[in-house]
Amino acid sequence: MLINKELCRDLEQATTCEWLETNGIGGYASSTIVGMNTRRYHGLLVPALSPPVGRIVALSSYQETVRLKGRTYELGCNQYRNAVHPQGYRHLEYVQDTPYPIFGYKVGDALIRKHIFMPHGKNATVVTYESDRDVSIEVRPLIAFRDYHHTTRHNDAINTSTEIGSNVLHYTPYEGQPTLHIAHSPGLFVCDSFWYYDFEYQVERYRGLDAVEDLFSPGSLSFLIEAAQSISLIASIGDPIRIEQTDQLRQEEIERRSARGSGVTVEDDFATTLTRAADAYIVTRGDNLSTIIAGYPWFSDWGRDTFIALPGVTLVTGRFDQAAAMLKAFSTACDQGMIPNRFPDHGETADYNSVDASLWYIHAVGRYLDYTKDFPGIEADIWPTIKEIIRHFHDGTRYGIHADKDGLITAGEGNVQLTWMDAKCGDVVFTPRHGRPVEINALWHHALRLLAERAATTDPARAEHYHTLAAVAAANFVDVFWNDDGNCLFDCVGDDGPDARIRPNQIFAVSLEHSPLDPQRQRAVVDCVKRHLLTPVGLRTL
Repeated sequence: MLINKELCRDLEQATTCEWLETNGIGGYASSTIVGMNTRRYHGLLVPALSPPVGRIVALSSYQETVRLKGRTYELGCNQYRNAVHPQGYRHLEYVQDTPYPIFGYKVGDALIRKHIFMPHGKNATVVTYESDRDVSIEVRPLIAFRDYHHTTRHNDAINTSTEIGSNVLHYTPYEGQPTLHIAHSPGLFVCDSFWYYDFEYQVERYRGLDAVEDLFSPGSLSFLIEAAQSISLIASIGDPIRIEQTDQLRQEEIERRSARGSGVTVEDDFATTLTRAADAYIVTRGDNLSTIIAGYPWFSDWGRDTFIALPGVTLVTGRFDQAAAMLKAFSTACDQGMIPNRFPDHGETADYNSVDASLWYIHAVGRYLDYTKDFPGIEADIWPTIKEIIRHFHDGTRYGIHADKDGLITAGEGNVQLTWMDAKCGDVVFTPRHGRPVEINALWHHALRLLAERAATTDPARAEHYHTLAAVAAANFVDVFWNDDGNCLFDCVGDDGPDARIRPNQIFAVSLEHSPLDPQRQRAVVDCVKRHLLTPVGLRTL
Protein backbone atom coordinates (compact mmCIF):
# COMPACT_ATOMS: atom_id res chain seq x y z
CA MET A 1 0.00 0.00 0.00
CA LEU A 2 1.24 3.49 -0.85
CA ILE A 3 -0.04 6.56 1.01
CA ASN A 4 0.31 9.65 -1.17
CA LYS A 5 1.54 13.15 -0.43
CA GLU A 6 -1.92 14.66 -0.14
CA LEU A 7 -2.89 12.44 2.78
CA CYS A 8 0.56 12.61 4.38
CA ARG A 9 0.42 16.42 4.51
CA ASP A 10 -3.12 16.57 5.87
CA LEU A 11 -2.14 16.45 9.54
CA GLU A 12 -5.61 15.74 10.88
CA GLN A 13 -6.04 12.75 8.60
CA ALA A 14 -2.43 11.59 8.77
CA THR A 15 -2.46 11.31 12.55
CA THR A 16 -5.29 8.77 12.29
CA CYS A 17 -3.08 6.50 10.13
CA GLU A 18 -0.69 4.38 12.19
CA TRP A 19 2.06 1.92 11.32
CA LEU A 20 3.11 -1.14 13.31
CA GLU A 21 6.22 -3.30 13.35
CA THR A 22 6.47 -6.37 15.60
CA ASN A 23 9.25 -8.74 16.55
CA GLY A 24 7.53 -12.08 17.19
CA ILE A 25 8.19 -12.02 20.94
CA GLY A 26 5.65 -9.40 22.02
CA GLY A 27 7.64 -6.22 21.36
CA TYR A 28 6.74 -3.64 18.78
CA ALA A 29 7.42 -0.24 17.22
CA SER A 30 4.55 2.03 16.26
CA SER A 31 3.53 5.62 15.59
CA THR A 32 1.47 7.66 13.15
CA ILE A 33 2.70 7.96 9.56
CA VAL A 34 3.97 11.50 10.25
CA GLY A 35 5.93 10.39 13.32
CA MET A 36 3.69 12.19 15.81
CA ASN A 37 3.10 9.94 18.79
CA THR A 38 -0.58 10.29 19.65
CA ARG A 39 -0.64 7.47 22.21
CA ARG A 40 1.46 6.84 25.30
CA TYR A 41 1.86 3.36 23.79
CA HIS A 42 3.61 4.68 20.68
CA GLY A 43 7.35 4.25 20.51
CA LEU A 44 10.23 3.39 18.22
CA LEU A 45 11.30 0.55 20.51
CA VAL A 46 8.76 -1.03 22.86
CA PRO A 47 10.48 -4.28 23.90
CA ALA A 48 8.86 -7.17 25.77
CA LEU A 49 11.23 -7.76 28.67
CA SER A 50 9.49 -11.00 29.69
CA PRO A 51 8.32 -12.20 26.26
CA PRO A 52 5.60 -11.83 25.24
CA VAL A 53 4.78 -9.44 28.12
CA GLY A 54 6.62 -6.90 30.28
CA ARG A 55 6.56 -4.15 27.66
CA ILE A 56 8.22 -0.79 28.25
CA VAL A 57 8.50 2.25 26.02
CA ALA A 58 12.28 2.39 25.89
CA LEU A 59 12.88 4.67 22.90
CA SER A 60 10.06 7.07 22.10
CA SER A 61 11.38 8.46 18.82
CA TYR A 62 14.28 9.91 16.88
CA GLN A 63 14.19 13.63 16.11
CA GLU A 64 15.92 14.15 12.76
CA THR A 65 17.40 17.38 11.40
CA VAL A 66 18.70 17.39 7.82
CA ARG A 67 21.21 19.99 6.56
CA LEU A 68 21.49 20.63 2.84
CA LYS A 69 23.15 23.56 1.06
CA GLY A 70 23.18 25.75 4.16
CA ARG A 71 19.53 25.10 5.07
CA THR A 72 18.05 22.91 7.78
CA TYR A 73 14.95 20.73 7.56
CA GLU A 74 13.34 18.86 10.43
CA LEU A 75 11.60 15.56 9.68
CA GLY A 76 9.95 14.95 13.03
CA CYS A 77 6.52 15.97 14.24
CA ASN A 78 5.33 16.36 17.84
CA GLN A 79 2.21 17.61 19.54
CA TYR A 80 3.04 19.81 22.51
CA ARG A 81 0.48 21.42 24.82
CA ASN A 82 -0.03 24.45 22.58
CA ALA A 83 1.81 23.73 19.36
CA VAL A 84 2.81 21.21 16.72
CA HIS A 85 6.59 21.28 16.36
CA PRO A 86 8.45 20.51 14.25
CA GLN A 87 6.26 20.07 11.20
CA GLY A 88 8.19 17.49 9.25
CA TYR A 89 5.00 16.16 7.70
CA ARG A 90 5.19 19.10 5.30
CA HIS A 91 8.17 17.33 3.68
CA LEU A 92 6.58 13.88 3.59
CA GLU A 93 6.02 12.67 0.01
CA TYR A 94 4.75 9.15 0.60
CA VAL A 95 4.62 6.21 2.99
CA GLN A 96 4.63 2.57 1.93
CA ASP A 97 4.09 -0.51 4.10
CA THR A 98 5.88 -3.23 2.15
CA PRO A 99 8.09 -5.02 3.09
CA TYR A 100 8.12 -2.75 6.17
CA PRO A 101 7.33 0.96 6.75
CA ILE A 102 9.25 3.24 4.38
CA PHE A 103 8.91 7.03 4.49
CA GLY A 104 9.90 9.32 1.62
CA TYR A 105 10.77 12.98 2.38
CA LYS A 106 11.49 15.79 -0.08
CA VAL A 107 13.88 18.37 1.38
CA GLY A 108 15.19 20.95 -1.05
CA ASP A 109 16.18 18.97 -4.11
CA ALA A 110 16.99 15.82 -2.12
CA LEU A 111 14.80 12.75 -1.64
CA ILE A 112 15.43 11.04 1.70
CA ARG A 113 14.04 7.62 2.49
CA LYS A 114 13.68 6.24 6.01
CA HIS A 115 13.27 2.49 6.54
CA ILE A 116 12.04 1.00 9.86
CA PHE A 117 11.88 -2.69 10.70
CA MET A 118 12.20 -5.03 13.69
CA PRO A 119 14.28 -8.22 13.32
CA HIS A 120 12.27 -11.29 14.26
CA GLY A 121 12.99 -12.62 17.72
CA LYS A 122 14.97 -9.56 18.86
CA ASN A 123 14.01 -6.59 21.03
CA ALA A 124 15.48 -4.26 18.45
CA THR A 125 14.46 -1.64 15.89
CA VAL A 126 16.57 -0.85 12.83
CA VAL A 127 16.24 2.58 11.21
CA THR A 128 18.05 3.35 7.95
CA TYR A 129 18.29 6.71 6.14
CA GLU A 130 19.33 7.03 2.50
CA SER A 131 19.51 10.04 0.21
CA ASP A 132 19.96 10.77 -3.49
CA ARG A 133 22.06 13.86 -2.59
CA ASP A 134 24.92 14.47 -0.17
CA VAL A 135 23.30 15.61 3.08
CA SER A 136 24.16 15.70 6.75
CA ILE A 137 21.67 14.49 9.34
CA GLU A 138 21.46 14.82 13.09
CA VAL A 139 19.51 12.11 14.92
CA ARG A 140 18.48 12.78 18.52
CA PRO A 141 17.00 9.89 20.57
CA LEU A 142 14.14 10.73 22.93
CA ILE A 143 13.99 8.33 25.87
CA ALA A 144 10.95 7.37 27.97
CA PHE A 145 12.00 4.10 29.65
CA ARG A 146 8.78 3.37 31.53
CA ASP A 147 5.94 0.88 31.66
CA TYR A 148 3.92 1.28 28.48
CA HIS A 149 0.69 1.89 30.40
CA HIS A 150 2.16 4.97 32.11
CA THR A 151 3.90 8.26 31.29
CA THR A 152 7.06 9.83 32.67
CA ARG A 153 7.89 13.37 33.79
CA HIS A 154 11.10 15.29 34.44
CA ASN A 155 13.03 13.76 37.32
CA ASP A 156 16.49 13.95 38.80
CA ALA A 157 16.92 10.19 39.09
CA ILE A 158 17.70 9.75 35.40
CA ASN A 159 21.27 9.05 34.38
CA THR A 160 22.76 11.85 32.27
CA SER A 161 25.89 10.01 31.11
CA THR A 162 26.25 7.69 28.12
CA GLU A 163 28.91 5.06 27.56
CA ILE A 164 30.45 5.51 24.12
CA GLY A 165 31.82 2.45 22.35
CA SER A 166 33.01 1.75 18.83
CA ASN A 167 30.01 2.77 16.70
CA VAL A 168 27.66 2.04 19.60
CA LEU A 169 26.14 3.90 22.54
CA HIS A 170 25.19 2.20 25.81
CA TYR A 171 22.69 4.08 27.93
CA THR A 172 21.17 2.94 31.23
CA PRO A 173 18.64 5.59 32.27
CA TYR A 174 17.82 4.30 35.75
CA GLU A 175 19.59 2.03 38.21
CA GLY A 176 18.37 -1.53 37.90
CA GLN A 177 16.93 -0.99 34.42
CA PRO A 178 18.22 -2.78 31.32
CA THR A 179 20.63 -0.94 29.05
CA LEU A 180 19.54 0.62 25.78
CA HIS A 181 22.13 0.02 23.06
CA ILE A 182 22.20 2.16 19.93
CA ALA A 183 24.59 0.78 17.34
CA HIS A 184 25.18 3.26 14.53
CA SER A 185 27.07 3.96 11.34
CA PRO A 186 30.27 6.01 11.82
CA GLY A 187 29.28 9.41 13.13
CA LEU A 188 29.80 11.97 15.89
CA PHE A 189 28.00 11.74 19.24
CA VAL A 190 27.50 14.91 21.28
CA CYS A 191 26.48 14.31 24.89
CA ASP A 192 24.32 17.36 25.61
CA SER A 193 21.69 15.68 27.72
CA PHE A 194 18.46 17.54 28.52
CA TRP A 195 14.68 17.10 28.85
CA TYR A 196 11.93 17.93 26.38
CA TYR A 197 8.72 18.97 28.12
CA ASP A 198 4.97 18.55 27.68
CA PHE A 199 4.47 16.19 24.79
CA GLU A 200 0.73 15.68 24.46
CA TYR A 201 -0.87 12.43 23.32
CA GLN A 202 -4.19 13.36 21.79
CA VAL A 203 -5.66 9.83 21.77
CA GLU A 204 -5.00 9.48 25.50
CA ARG A 205 -6.53 12.92 26.04
CA TYR A 206 -9.63 11.74 24.21
CA ARG A 207 -9.72 8.58 26.34
CA GLY A 208 -9.59 10.66 29.53
CA LEU A 209 -6.21 9.27 30.56
CA ASP A 210 -2.88 10.81 31.49
CA ALA A 211 -1.86 12.45 28.22
CA VAL A 212 1.23 14.61 28.92
CA GLU A 213 4.80 13.38 29.08
CA ASP A 214 8.38 14.67 29.32
CA LEU A 215 11.11 12.87 27.40
CA PHE A 216 14.87 12.80 27.93
CA SER A 217 17.57 13.09 25.30
CA PRO A 218 21.06 11.83 26.27
CA GLY A 219 22.61 13.52 23.22
CA SER A 220 22.66 13.53 19.44
CA LEU A 221 24.39 11.67 16.63
CA SER A 222 25.52 13.43 13.44
CA PHE A 223 26.22 11.71 10.13
CA LEU A 224 27.10 12.51 6.53
CA ILE A 225 24.97 10.61 4.02
CA GLU A 226 26.62 10.51 0.63
CA ALA A 227 24.46 10.34 -2.49
CA ALA A 228 23.02 6.85 -3.06
CA GLN A 229 24.47 5.71 0.26
CA SER A 230 22.84 5.12 3.66
CA ILE A 231 23.42 5.23 7.40
CA SER A 232 21.71 3.08 10.02
CA LEU A 233 20.94 2.92 13.73
CA ILE A 234 19.97 -0.22 15.66
CA ALA A 235 18.30 0.41 19.01
CA SER A 236 18.13 -2.73 21.14
CA ILE A 237 17.59 -4.13 24.61
CA GLY A 238 19.57 -7.24 25.53
CA ASP A 239 22.74 -8.33 23.78
CA PRO A 240 24.09 -5.47 21.61
CA ILE A 241 23.77 -5.88 17.87
CA ARG A 242 26.68 -4.75 15.71
CA ILE A 243 25.92 -2.15 13.05
CA GLU A 244 27.67 -4.40 10.50
CA GLN A 245 24.71 -6.80 10.86
CA THR A 246 22.23 -4.31 9.39
CA ASP A 247 22.13 -5.65 5.82
CA GLN A 248 22.00 -9.27 6.99
CA LEU A 249 19.14 -8.54 9.40
CA ARG A 250 17.21 -6.69 6.70
CA GLN A 251 17.62 -9.44 4.12
CA GLU A 252 16.69 -12.16 6.60
CA GLU A 253 13.56 -10.27 7.59
CA ILE A 254 12.51 -9.62 3.99
CA GLU A 255 12.94 -13.31 3.17
CA ARG A 256 11.06 -14.39 6.30
CA ARG A 257 8.11 -12.14 5.51
CA SER A 258 8.04 -13.26 1.91
CA ALA A 259 8.00 -16.92 2.96
CA ARG A 260 5.11 -16.30 5.36
CA GLY A 261 2.94 -15.23 2.46
CA SER A 262 3.44 -18.56 0.69
CA GLY A 263 1.08 -20.41 3.05
CA VAL A 264 -1.99 -19.02 1.29
CA THR A 265 -2.49 -20.40 -2.20
CA VAL A 266 -5.28 -18.02 -3.18
CA GLU A 267 -4.21 -15.46 -5.79
CA ASP A 268 -5.77 -12.45 -4.09
CA ASP A 269 -4.19 -9.21 -2.93
CA PHE A 270 -6.53 -8.88 0.05
CA ALA A 271 -5.75 -12.41 1.22
CA THR A 272 -2.05 -11.61 0.93
CA THR A 273 -2.52 -8.45 3.01
CA LEU A 274 -4.40 -10.38 5.70
CA THR A 275 -1.72 -13.08 5.77
CA ARG A 276 1.01 -10.47 6.19
CA ALA A 277 -0.96 -8.76 8.94
CA ALA A 278 -1.59 -12.04 10.77
CA ASP A 279 2.15 -12.57 11.10
CA ALA A 280 2.42 -9.57 13.41
CA TYR A 281 0.20 -11.20 16.03
CA ILE A 282 1.89 -14.60 16.34
CA VAL A 283 4.48 -14.61 19.11
CA THR A 284 6.47 -17.11 21.12
CA ARG A 285 5.64 -17.95 24.73
CA GLY A 286 8.27 -19.88 26.64
CA ASP A 287 10.28 -22.63 24.99
CA ASN A 288 8.94 -23.78 21.62
CA LEU A 289 5.39 -22.59 22.35
CA SER A 290 3.34 -19.97 20.54
CA THR A 291 0.43 -17.67 21.23
CA ILE A 292 -1.50 -14.81 19.62
CA ILE A 293 -1.41 -11.22 20.83
CA ALA A 294 -5.00 -10.08 21.35
CA GLY A 295 -4.31 -6.60 20.01
CA TYR A 296 -1.67 -3.90 19.76
CA PRO A 297 -0.70 -1.67 21.37
CA TRP A 298 -1.84 -2.65 24.87
CA PHE A 299 -3.11 -6.25 24.96
CA SER A 300 -1.07 -9.34 25.71
CA ASP A 301 -2.32 -12.84 24.82
CA TRP A 302 -5.88 -13.70 25.88
CA GLY A 303 -7.32 -17.21 25.78
CA ARG A 304 -10.65 -16.26 24.23
CA ASP A 305 -9.07 -14.10 21.53
CA THR A 306 -6.32 -16.59 20.77
CA PHE A 307 -8.68 -19.45 20.02
CA ILE A 308 -11.22 -17.41 18.12
CA ALA A 309 -8.37 -16.16 15.94
CA LEU A 310 -6.34 -19.37 15.68
CA PRO A 311 -8.08 -20.92 12.64
CA GLY A 312 -7.71 -17.85 10.45
CA VAL A 313 -4.30 -16.74 11.68
CA THR A 314 -2.55 -20.12 11.62
CA LEU A 315 -4.57 -22.81 9.83
CA VAL A 316 -5.68 -20.89 6.74
CA THR A 317 -2.11 -19.61 6.41
CA GLY A 318 -0.57 -23.09 6.74
CA ARG A 319 1.20 -22.47 10.05
CA PHE A 320 0.21 -25.81 11.54
CA ASP A 321 3.24 -26.22 13.81
CA GLN A 322 2.54 -22.89 15.45
CA ALA A 323 -1.14 -23.77 15.84
CA ALA A 324 -0.14 -26.93 17.69
CA ALA A 325 2.30 -24.93 19.82
CA MET A 326 -0.52 -22.56 20.80
CA LEU A 327 -2.80 -25.41 21.79
CA LYS A 328 -0.02 -26.93 23.89
CA ALA A 329 0.91 -23.59 25.49
CA PHE A 330 -2.58 -23.05 26.86
CA SER A 331 -3.06 -26.73 27.67
CA THR A 332 -0.22 -26.52 30.19
CA ALA A 333 -1.95 -23.56 31.85
CA CYS A 334 -5.41 -25.15 32.03
CA ASP A 335 -6.66 -25.28 35.62
CA GLN A 336 -9.90 -26.79 36.90
CA GLY A 337 -11.05 -27.11 33.32
CA MET A 338 -10.49 -23.43 32.60
CA ILE A 339 -8.19 -21.99 29.95
CA PRO A 340 -6.65 -18.69 31.14
CA ASN A 341 -8.49 -15.56 30.12
CA ARG A 342 -5.19 -13.72 29.98
CA PHE A 343 -1.58 -13.74 31.10
CA PRO A 344 -0.86 -10.46 32.97
CA ASP A 345 1.90 -8.09 31.90
CA HIS A 346 4.13 -8.57 34.91
CA GLY A 347 4.12 -12.32 35.40
CA GLU A 348 1.45 -12.58 38.07
CA THR A 349 -0.87 -15.59 38.27
CA ALA A 350 -2.93 -16.04 35.12
CA ASP A 351 -6.53 -14.82 35.17
CA TYR A 352 -9.19 -17.50 34.75
CA ASN A 353 -12.28 -15.26 34.61
CA SER A 354 -13.62 -16.50 31.26
CA VAL A 355 -16.38 -19.03 30.74
CA ASP A 356 -15.93 -19.25 26.96
CA ALA A 357 -12.12 -19.46 26.54
CA SER A 358 -12.17 -23.21 27.26
CA LEU A 359 -15.01 -23.79 24.81
CA TRP A 360 -13.30 -21.78 22.07
CA TYR A 361 -10.20 -23.88 22.82
CA ILE A 362 -12.13 -27.05 21.97
CA HIS A 363 -13.48 -25.40 18.81
CA ALA A 364 -9.91 -24.52 17.78
CA VAL A 365 -8.75 -28.11 18.38
CA GLY A 366 -11.57 -29.30 16.12
CA ARG A 367 -10.52 -26.92 13.35
CA TYR A 368 -6.87 -27.99 13.79
CA LEU A 369 -7.87 -31.61 13.26
CA ASP A 370 -9.96 -30.66 10.21
CA TYR A 371 -6.83 -29.23 8.59
CA THR A 372 -4.16 -31.66 9.79
CA LYS A 373 -5.92 -34.96 10.68
CA ASP A 374 -3.20 -35.16 13.32
CA PHE A 375 -5.07 -36.81 16.19
CA PRO A 376 -1.93 -38.70 17.35
CA GLY A 377 -0.19 -35.34 17.67
CA ILE A 378 -2.73 -34.04 20.20
CA GLU A 379 -3.52 -37.29 21.99
CA ALA A 380 -0.86 -37.03 24.69
CA ASP A 381 -0.89 -33.31 25.54
CA ILE A 382 -4.20 -31.85 24.38
CA TRP A 383 -6.84 -34.58 24.49
CA PRO A 384 -6.54 -34.97 28.31
CA THR A 385 -7.07 -31.21 28.64
CA ILE A 386 -10.24 -31.38 26.58
CA LYS A 387 -11.61 -34.20 28.74
CA GLU A 388 -10.76 -32.16 31.83
CA ILE A 389 -12.64 -29.14 30.44
CA ILE A 390 -15.78 -31.16 29.77
CA ARG A 391 -15.68 -32.83 33.18
CA HIS A 392 -15.25 -29.59 35.11
CA PHE A 393 -17.81 -27.67 33.08
CA HIS A 394 -20.33 -30.44 33.64
CA ASP A 395 -19.62 -31.13 37.32
CA GLY A 396 -18.67 -27.58 38.37
CA THR A 397 -15.70 -25.23 38.51
CA ARG A 398 -14.94 -21.59 39.38
CA TYR A 399 -17.57 -18.85 39.45
CA GLY A 400 -20.51 -21.21 39.61
CA ILE A 401 -19.85 -22.69 36.17
CA HIS A 402 -21.68 -26.01 35.86
CA ALA A 403 -24.28 -27.92 33.88
CA ASP A 404 -27.83 -27.76 35.24
CA LYS A 405 -30.21 -30.72 35.25
CA ASP A 406 -31.33 -29.77 31.74
CA GLY A 407 -27.76 -30.13 30.47
CA LEU A 408 -27.21 -26.42 29.84
CA ILE A 409 -24.33 -24.39 31.28
CA THR A 410 -24.98 -21.75 33.90
CA ALA A 411 -22.25 -19.39 35.08
CA GLY A 412 -21.56 -16.25 37.05
CA GLU A 413 -21.58 -14.98 40.57
CA GLY A 414 -20.85 -11.74 42.39
CA ASN A 415 -19.05 -8.95 40.56
CA VAL A 416 -17.30 -11.05 37.93
CA GLN A 417 -17.67 -10.77 34.16
CA LEU A 418 -17.18 -14.11 32.43
CA THR A 419 -18.31 -13.60 28.84
CA TRP A 420 -16.69 -11.46 26.16
CA MET A 421 -18.95 -8.55 27.20
CA ASP A 422 -16.60 -8.00 30.13
CA ALA A 423 -16.40 -4.22 30.66
CA LYS A 424 -15.82 -3.46 34.33
CA CYS A 425 -14.83 -0.43 36.42
CA GLY A 426 -13.77 -1.19 39.96
CA ASP A 427 -16.44 -3.49 41.35
CA VAL A 428 -19.04 -2.42 38.81
CA VAL A 429 -19.74 -5.03 36.10
CA PHE A 430 -21.60 -3.35 33.27
CA THR A 431 -22.85 -6.52 31.55
CA PRO A 432 -22.74 -9.36 34.10
CA ARG A 433 -24.93 -11.82 32.11
CA HIS A 434 -25.10 -14.22 35.09
CA GLY A 435 -27.09 -17.36 34.39
CA ARG A 436 -27.19 -19.03 30.98
CA PRO A 437 -25.61 -16.92 28.21
CA VAL A 438 -26.82 -18.04 24.81
CA GLU A 439 -23.43 -18.26 23.05
CA ILE A 440 -21.91 -20.24 25.93
CA ASN A 441 -24.54 -22.92 25.54
CA ALA A 442 -24.20 -22.91 21.76
CA LEU A 443 -20.45 -23.46 22.25
CA TRP A 444 -21.08 -26.14 24.89
CA HIS A 445 -23.40 -28.09 22.59
CA HIS A 446 -20.95 -27.71 19.70
CA ALA A 447 -18.04 -28.94 21.86
CA LEU A 448 -19.94 -32.04 22.95
CA ARG A 449 -20.94 -32.93 19.38
CA LEU A 450 -17.40 -32.33 18.17
CA LEU A 451 -15.86 -34.58 20.82
CA ALA A 452 -18.44 -37.31 20.29
CA GLU A 453 -17.35 -37.43 16.65
CA ARG A 454 -13.62 -37.36 17.44
CA ALA A 455 -13.82 -40.06 20.11
CA ALA A 456 -16.03 -42.41 18.09
CA THR A 457 -13.17 -44.57 16.82
CA THR A 458 -10.71 -44.27 19.72
CA ASP A 459 -12.97 -44.29 22.78
CA PRO A 460 -16.54 -45.41 21.92
CA ALA A 461 -17.77 -45.34 25.51
CA ARG A 462 -16.67 -41.74 25.99
CA ALA A 463 -18.10 -40.81 22.58
CA GLU A 464 -21.48 -42.19 23.64
CA HIS A 465 -21.29 -40.20 26.90
CA TYR A 466 -20.60 -36.95 25.00
CA HIS A 467 -23.35 -37.74 22.51
CA THR A 468 -25.86 -38.18 25.33
CA LEU A 469 -24.84 -34.89 26.98
CA ALA A 470 -25.13 -33.09 23.64
CA ALA A 471 -28.58 -34.56 22.94
CA VAL A 472 -29.89 -33.40 26.32
CA ALA A 473 -28.45 -29.89 25.84
CA ALA A 474 -29.92 -29.61 22.34
CA ALA A 475 -33.34 -30.86 23.45
CA ASN A 476 -33.56 -28.13 26.09
CA PHE A 477 -31.83 -25.30 24.22
CA VAL A 478 -34.91 -24.20 22.29
CA ASP A 479 -37.20 -24.45 25.32
CA VAL A 480 -34.91 -22.20 27.35
CA PHE A 481 -33.71 -19.70 24.76
CA TRP A 482 -36.32 -19.37 22.02
CA ASN A 483 -38.14 -16.02 22.09
CA ASP A 484 -41.46 -16.51 20.32
CA ASP A 485 -42.30 -12.81 20.41
CA GLY A 486 -39.05 -11.79 18.72
CA ASN A 487 -38.67 -14.93 16.60
CA CYS A 488 -35.07 -15.11 17.79
CA LEU A 489 -33.03 -16.20 20.81
CA PHE A 490 -32.87 -14.64 24.26
CA ASP A 491 -29.43 -13.27 25.06
CA CYS A 492 -29.20 -14.69 28.56
CA VAL A 493 -31.56 -16.49 30.90
CA GLY A 494 -30.94 -15.79 34.59
CA ASP A 495 -32.73 -15.94 37.90
CA ASP A 496 -34.74 -12.87 36.93
CA GLY A 497 -35.93 -14.48 33.72
CA PRO A 498 -34.84 -14.11 30.09
CA ASP A 499 -33.06 -11.06 28.68
CA ALA A 500 -34.87 -10.24 25.43
CA ARG A 501 -32.45 -7.52 24.26
CA ILE A 502 -31.23 -8.16 20.71
CA ARG A 503 -27.51 -8.92 20.81
CA PRO A 504 -25.18 -10.64 18.33
CA ASN A 505 -24.35 -13.47 20.75
CA GLN A 506 -27.22 -15.54 19.38
CA ILE A 507 -25.56 -15.78 15.96
CA PHE A 508 -23.17 -18.43 17.32
CA ALA A 509 -26.11 -20.83 17.59
CA VAL A 510 -26.13 -20.68 13.78
CA SER A 511 -22.49 -20.14 12.79
CA LEU A 512 -20.97 -23.07 14.68
CA GLU A 513 -20.73 -26.35 12.79
CA HIS A 514 -23.12 -28.11 15.17
CA SER A 515 -26.24 -26.04 15.79
CA PRO A 516 -28.92 -26.86 18.37
CA LEU A 517 -31.50 -25.14 16.12
CA ASP A 518 -33.51 -26.49 13.21
CA PRO A 519 -32.98 -24.77 9.81
CA GLN A 520 -36.12 -22.64 10.12
CA ARG A 521 -35.04 -21.16 13.46
CA GLN A 522 -31.48 -20.70 12.18
CA ARG A 523 -32.85 -18.56 9.34
CA ALA A 524 -35.00 -16.57 11.78
CA VAL A 525 -31.95 -15.79 13.95
CA VAL A 526 -29.93 -14.63 10.94
CA ASP A 527 -32.81 -12.44 9.74
CA CYS A 528 -33.21 -10.89 13.20
CA VAL A 529 -29.53 -10.11 13.59
CA LYS A 530 -29.34 -8.72 10.06
CA ARG A 531 -32.39 -6.53 10.57
CA HIS A 532 -31.39 -5.07 13.94
CA LEU A 533 -27.60 -5.23 14.19
CA LEU A 534 -25.88 -5.35 10.80
CA THR A 535 -23.85 -2.28 9.78
CA PRO A 536 -21.31 -1.78 6.96
CA VAL A 537 -18.47 -2.44 9.44
CA GLY A 538 -19.88 -5.36 11.41
CA LEU A 539 -22.52 -6.18 13.99
CA ARG A 540 -23.67 -3.83 16.72
CA THR A 541 -23.25 -5.34 20.18
CA LEU A 542 -26.63 -4.02 21.36
